[in-house]
Amino acid sequence: MKKFCVVMSVLSCVFLVASVLAAGSLSTPDRPVAPIFASAAEAAEIPETPAGDFEYRYDARLQGIELTQYTGTSIRVRIPEKIEGVPVVSLRGVFGYSGVMEVHIPNSVTHIGSQTFMRCNGMTSLTIPNGVTHLGQVVFQQSSIMSVMLPDSLTHVSKRNPTTNASPTFANMPLGATVTYKGNIYTIEQGDDPHFLGNLPKAFYDLFEDAGRM
Repeated sequence: MKKFCVVMSVLSCVFLVASVLAAGSLSTPDRPVAPIFASAAEAAEIPETPAGDFEYRYDARLQGIELTQYTGTSIRVRIPEKIEGVPVVSLRGVFGYSGVMEVHIPNSVTHIGSQTFMRCNGMTSLTIPNGVTHLGQVVFQQSSIMSVMLPDSLTHVSKRNPTTNASPTFANMPLGATVTYKGNIYTIEQGDDPHFLGNLPKAFYDLFEDAGRM
């Protein structure tokens, strides 16, 4: 009986050692591991989105390419600065109703037209680069964007104009969303105009020229 117990104890020890060695082998360098980015900047780098992922046309007035629709599948987009050698200068409704979550706009763009980010419910913030001078009607209408950074270069935004039926640039954004311009933060609030779910105060629009119905 004693011999049997000794034998069982030895076997238990052997089994324990084998288990430990087997477990250790799972952490060897040969085992695939999740990729690790060297830096936050490297992780955030997005390749330029191919021109074939957009519908576009030539805008003779602005002498450049205007993007009108995004047809790609990636949720992270870097708009090309040129298409067919011609600068991309305008966006109009291009990302409306899309599932994009991140958009990088090149410095070549000067005009962002109506409904460009309409109902982009995956986006939470957007930085508009220096160089953009005009923002059209309801650019961010019913989107989930809660923070917009405007460039110092901005000179024109669409204002409420019953005569031309123009709608303000920042109308129908989420209540509580913020718009930052030259270090000042403006908050989307429920105004007196029943046509819009939320909007910026008139004092903000007074800083700019009227871009009309672009």
